[in-house]
Order: sequence, then C-alpha cells, then structure tokens
Amino acid sequence: MSREAKTFKLFEVSEHLLEPESSSSTSKDVKLGLKEKKEEENWVIYDADFSSLNDGEAHSDRQFEEEEEEEEEEEEEEEDDDDDDDVRRVLNILDAKHNVVGILGRVGVRKMIVNKALRTSSVLRKLFDVVIWIDASSEDVRNMQIQMAQQLLLLVREKFGQQLLPIVPEDYECRINDSLRLLETKKLLLILDGISHPVNLVELGITNLTAGIHSKVMVLTSSEDICQKMGVNTQITVEGLSSEESWMLFSKKVGRVAVDHNIESTAKLLLGKCGDYSLIIDLMARALKEVEDIDIWIDALYRLETLAASPVEDVEYFISVVINFCLERLEEKCKKVCLKYCALHRKTEQIGIDSLTKRWFMLGFIDDVSQGQEILNDLMDAGLLKVTGGQFVRMHPLIRRIIVKIILPLEESKLFLMKGGLGLIELPALEEWEEAKEINLVDNEISLLPNCPNCPILFKLFLRGNKKLRVIPSAFFQYMPCLCVLNLSRTQIRVLPESIFKLITLQQLYLNSCEYLKELPDKVGQLRNLEILDLEGTKILQVPRGLECLTKLKILEVSIYSDSHGGRNAQIPYGVIRSLIQLEELNINIHPQNIWWKDHAIHIVREVLDLSRLRNLKLCFPELSLLTGAFGGHPLHLKNFHLIVGCHIKSVFRAVPSDVELEFESYSRCLRLVNCQDISGLTSLLPHITALYLDHHNHPIETSHLKQLKFFIINGCNMLHTVIDREDTTRIVLPSVENLGIYHAHNLRSIFQRVVPEKCLINVKSLTLCSCPKLIEMCKGHLLRSFHNLEVLTVEDCPIIEILVADDRPPWLSTRETSYTLQKLRKLCLHYLPNLVDISNLTLHLPQLEHISIYNCPNLKHLFAQINTTKYLRQIKGETDWWKALKPQSCMDNVFVAID
Repeated sequence: MSREAKTFKLFEVSEHLLEPESSSSTSKDVKLGLKEKKEEENWVIYDADFSSLNDGEAHSDRQFEEEEEEEEEEEEEEEDDDDDDDVRRVLNILDAKHNVVGILGRVGVRKMIVNKALRTSSVLRKLFDVVIWIDASSEDVRNMQIQMAQQLLLLVREKFGQQLLPIVPEDYECRINDSLRLLETKKLLLILDGISHPVNLVELGITNLTAGIHSKVMVLTSSEDICQKMGVNTQITVEGLSSEESWMLFSKKVGRVAVDHNIESTAKLLLGKCGDYSLIIDLMARALKEVEDIDIWIDALYRLETLAASPVEDVEYFISVVINFCLERLEEKCKKVCLKYCALHRKTEQIGIDSLTKRWFMLGFIDDVSQGQEILNDLMDAGLLKVTGGQFVRMHPLIRRIIVKIILPLEESKLFLMKGGLGLIELPALEEWEEAKEINLVDNEISLLPNCPNCPILFKLFLRGNKKLRVIPSAFFQYMPCLCVLNLSRTQIRVLPESIFKLITLQQLYLNSCEYLKELPDKVGQLRNLEILDLEGTKILQVPRGLECLTKLKILEVSIYSDSHGGRNAQIPYGVIRSLIQLEELNINIHPQNIWWKDHAIHIVREVLDLSRLRNLKLCFPELSLLTGAFGGHPLHLKNFHLIVGCHIKSVFRAVPSDVELEFESYSRCLRLVNCQDISGLTSLLPHITALYLDHHNHPIETSHLKQLKFFIINGCNMLHTVIDREDTTRIVLPSVENLGIYHAHNLRSIFQRVVPEKCLINVKSLTLCSCPKLIEMCKGHLLRSFHNLEVLTVEDCPIIEILVADDRPPWLSTRETSYTLQKLRKLCLHYLPNLVDISNLTLHLPQLEHISIYNCPNLKHLFAQINTTKYLRQIKGETDWWKALKPQSCMDNVFVAID
C-alpha cells in the first residue's frame, strides 16, 4: 500500500478535485478490485511525515495493500490486549457530541492507542469524511496549514498519478486556501499531535465545528493545562503497561538472569527507565538476554538515565538510543550494515529471505550466502526484523523510520547523501555530490542529471525508480573514478552514455526493468571488474559478444526480448556463457514469442553445464528431453533453481495473480511445467522441489513424489477433475503443501474424490479455487479434518457451486446434529458465486475468523445460520443490499463495510 494512504479510506474527499474511477473492465477480478479499491480510497488517514513517500509499483499495488493490512494485523497481535480498554475509551469520546477532545498521556502510549483505534474501528468510518494527523509541536500555524494542504494533495496525486507536483513555496497560498475551503464542507477529524502551546483553531482554518458538520479536533498532549486553554470538551488519560506487567514481559524475555541476586536490582532500575513503551522493553530485554556481566547492565542503565535527564520528551530519539545499544550488542559490523540495507529498502515491499541474503552477498556485506542466514537469525532474535509468511522479511515501521532519520544521519554525516523516496524533482547541490561516498536518490521524480559532476570519492550511486529519467548526459560518469556500484533500474533510459564504459572500478551494474533499453553495446566488455550484471526486464534483443570479456562476472541476469523480424539467429552468441568461468548465478529469461530459443537452447544448455561454480539457475527448457538430458532429471548440484519446461503461454489477461506468481518465485527450488506431455523422466527431480506450477498441463502427475512441496499452483489444467483421487487410501499425499491455488480448471468438481488418509493436505494454510465452472463443492464434511491448519480460503468465479462443504452422511444419520471446526481459519473470501446458497449444511465452528469478504453471491442468505464465529471477527465486506437481505445479528453491523 502506498505511503500516502497507510491505514484505510472511506468517503470521497472532494468532488471538484477528484474524478470518479473508471469501472470499465471485462475481468471479474478487476471489477471486484475496483469496487474494493473505491471503497478503500474514500476515507483517508494521513501521516504527517509526508517527506518519505514511496509511490509503489503499479503491478503489485493490490498485493502491497493486502500485505500492509496483514502487517498491521500482526503488529496489533503483538500489542497488549490491555490496550483494548483505552481504545474503547478513545472511540467513546469521538462518538460523543463533543467537538474538541483531548488524549492525555506519554508520547508513545497515546500515539499507540490512537493509532490502534483508527486502524481497528469500523465506527469511525461513519463519523468522518477525512482524517488528518499533523505535527503540532511548533507554534507555527502556517506550518500546520501546509501539512493539511500537503496531505490532502496526496490523495489527488494518488488519483492523477504524476500529473500533479508537490507543493512548492510559490504555491503555498493557493493550495492552503483550496484545502481550507474543502475542509469547510467535510466532516473532519483533525489530530494535533505533540501540541505544547495552545492553538487558535479559527486561525488554523477550522471553522465548521459548530455548523452541524460534526467535525472534531483531537488534541494529543501530556499537558492538562493545554486542554483547558484550547477549550477541550472532554478528555481521557491513557496509561501504558503496569509495573507488574512490564516486569513480567521483561523478565520472561531476559531469562533466568533477570532474577539473579547480582542483577535483579539493576534490571528493575533499567526497566523503570524504559517507561511503559512495550517496544523499548522488548528491544532491551532481547539485547540483554542471558547476559550475566553486570557491567553491561550498568552501561545500559547509564545510557537510559542520561537520556531520561533530558528535558525534551522525544520518544523516537529515546528509541534510537535503545536501537544503538542493540546494534552494539550484535558486535559484528556487517550485521549493522545488513540492517541498514533493510531500512533503506522500499517500505512497501516485503523482502524475500533468499533474495535478501543474496543481495547482501552481492553488495559485499557478507562473505557467503550461508553467513546471511546467520545474520538474519541474529537480527530477528534482536527484535529488529521479523519474518512473515515464512518467506519474507519485514521491519517494524517505527524502527525503520528511526534508523533512516536519526541513526544513519548521525553516523554518516556528509559521506552518505540519503535522499530516497522524497519525491524530489531537483537534485541536491553539486557541492554535496563532491563530498559523498554514497548517493541514494531512489524513487524520486528526477528527470535531469548534471552534465559532468565531480565525485572523486563516490563509491555507490543509486538512481533506481526515477521513472522520469530518460537521458543520461554522455559525460555524466567522467569524474567518478571510484564508482563500484551503480543502480539505474526502473528508469526510462534508452541508451547507456559513453562515459559509463570508462568506469574501470565498477563491480555491480543494475539495469533491471529498464523497459526502453534495447541494446547493450560491445563496449560493456571494458568493465572487466564487473561481478554483477542485472539486465532482467530490459528489451535487449541480443547479448553482445563483448560480454565474454567479463571473466570476473559472478551473477548474470538477462531477459532476451522477441526478435521483431522473427529471425532464428542466436541472440546469445555461442561461447559467451562458457567464458564466464566465475559465474555462480545465471538467470536467462526468454520472451514467450522468441522462436530462436527452441533451435539454440541445446547449445546454451551445454555451455551452462561447463560452469563448475554455478549454484543458482533460472532457465527455460523448450522440451522436457533437454532438461532430463542435461541434468539427468535432477540438477541437485544446484543450491537453488527455477526451471521452466515447455513453451510460455502468453495471454491477454493474467490468469494467476501477479502476487501469487511472485510468491512462487520466492521459493528455492521451483519447477513450472507448461503444456508438457510425458513427464516420467522427472521422477528423480520431483521429490526435491519446493514449489510446483502446472500451467496448462493436462497429464497425470504422481503426487506421492512431491514430498517436500510447499507451494502448488494449478492453472488451465482442463483435464483435472479432482486433486486427490486414489484407490490406495492409506498413502499420504501432499503432506507438506502450505499454499494450494487452482485457477481455470474447467472440469474440476471437488478437491477429494474418495476417502483419503487424514494427513493429506494437512499443512495447507491457504486454499484458492478460482474460475472452476464445474466445481460443485470444496469437499465433503468429514474431509474437513484435512484442513486443520487452513487460515485463508478463497473461492471465486465458480458459477454452479451451491454449497462449499456438503453433508455426506447417510439419511438415517442426517437428523443428528454434527459440527466441524476449522480451528485456524481467519479469512474467508467468496466472490462471483451466483448460485451459492450456503457455506455448509453442517454446523461449522470458526473460532479464529477475522475477515469475511462476500461479493456477487446473491443467493447466500444464511451466512450465520450454520457458522459460529467469535469476538475476533473484525470485518465483513459485501454489498449493502445483500447485507440488508441477510438480516444478521445487530451486533454485526459495526464490522460491516460496504463495497458497492
């Protein structure tokens, strides 16, 4: 999800500034996405910190929205349940008929409580048109007005893409007046955070508090006197953890050493200095886990005592001291560098574990990839990183912000020019370039570069994601004698400037997703120290012969685009791959319409086999015999592989969502079979793969071989009637699969055809059934035991299905009440099921269910008749007419969200 709309949205902000979205689309998935997106884009909560925006990438916006939502849910789970009382108190005073309300408490506590209330409450959706959160710590009213105008502009930018520019000083007055006029007609919740002096609301521009519009102002402060002077109608005080709760949390994570007679008193003093900030308590406890040296405890206490003596209440600086202490406890410098890389990564992206450790290695942070896993474990143990979905790494947003804004600037001063993600149009002053060792300008709006900057000590230059950058001046790299790392990815450059080939020290060159780059000159061979060359996602038609001179190359990623003339000449000259004797990772991505590959693949594969150091391979084999002939069916000397067998299927629409394919590629040993025939030659390979993609594959596959398979996609397999249909009912199949997705299986009728052993599919966490026109049911009732670990269930575009889980008991038992439990199911999505009458005619217990999404299921009238849910249910999305016809319990109205 983009930084502009971090939390959620409900009502349109401006009729005269915003245009309605187009709803023209033939794809059912797209239609639903638009409806949901329109709903979500209506109500906006903006963060005052608009200086670090990232726009995100268009191809995965929906994925990022879902991931951001899941990340926030995970953060909520980590927060103490005791906060719920304070959250309810916040909601109560907002719902009451008071225009100015106050939240008293320490900075970290009040922010956490209000943030949680805004994230979790559906009540607020009915109260306000727009929510703005601004920093009111200064007395400058104009600065606050600029913040309001800036945050409203963010929504306009989101609607119009890059057509509108950020606010500039010359434009302040006009934009401020526009925003104030807009706010006069809207139900506004204005949050004034960190206020230390009374603010005149009329002067600020808030004039509709008594005009029947029902706007409200929330004052977040630690001073009761401020509340009185600002005419606060009602206020509450929020508290953090009690001393007993803090000690319980702290001692549990520190371990037995916390109650050691030499340490316990110091530990309790230290805990007192942590206040009631659960994040600080957690980080300090992890840093001091099982530490028996009293001097280390005293040092930690001294740091917090010195900080606590400061008159300035700055929780972020407080946490920065704690994070620095944690980093020092990690000892090894490379761990700190690796953490910095994660902090500077795009905040909207999840980072794949394998990809992360590989990048650490590629950037020279670590000596080998295996060391990366050890460092990752240490950073997670320290609480500085966490793993989501078993495959991805995320950083707590607050930790990330503190590292980028406080720790790195203090440490690196002028040596590191970090201006990434700020929406910059103009470059920093050239004087700053001259003193920089590393320049990071990623994800900005830069279109022009200086002709010949003087950068005598520049070691790394990152220009990735500047999508307006089309031309690089010919002499731009002339005076960068020390440049080792250059990233021009996701720019619109068409040619490489001459001066780039004079960078004799260059070791890493990233050009991935430069979609307008069609040619790589032979002069690339002059970059003889190059170790990493990334050309994936370019439109290059031919690999240059000069590439064979890059004998130090360790990683090569290249996309070969289709020859526009339909020629059959080799687009990778013979001998080039074989000459790259140091190559450890090779990724050759072939365009679906490329006809030369079928004739020449065998020669390239032979050269690949000569690369003795190769450990990671991504390659397409036009025929299965070529794979089995090359590797004997089991390329086990490779640590990671992503193999495609058969010709790519190019379609006008994406059958499998891009985020699903992205997750598939994150696994270490992937196999994609595209319209293959006999696959008996793969029996020795199948037991070792962790991700399998059957793409228009209509021939039987022996599932008993898939012992390590975790991720399974089936797409366009029209001969598939059932996933598991065995005469032998004792052998367990697919025991390790965690994610199963079936798309466009036109003859699929059910997942199980017969009685199966209890542990078949026992580890499935996510199940998707999409566009299966003959699907009559998901499974029989007694087979639900196979989905004991199911967390997410999605059924879409299955027109004849009437019931998901059917009662298969004989007639003489059907009168007895029978119930089944899906213990871990937390998300249920049912879309475009016109004949669905009921989820089950059995009683289902769903004790952990949190989210329900129902769309275009007009005959589903009994959602709660056979489903028992609990207090964890947070949201039900659906059409308003469907909800009214459902006549649910009145207590469910507060979690319903309309998507029409």
